[in-house]
Amino acid sequence: MNFIRQHVIPWFTLLLALLALVVVSARSFIPSGLASPAPSGVSVIVK
Repeated sequence: MNFIRQHVIPWFTLLLALLALVVVSARSFIPSGLASPAPSGVSVIVK
């Protein structure tokens, strides 16, 4: 149990943080499909 607490969990946390960083950074390389805000479900017509 001590091995897991001192070695496995810190590495797992670091890998998870790096994965999140890669996923968030990848949005800048995706074409404009994800650049716009998500729809809120409320229709607003602007003229």
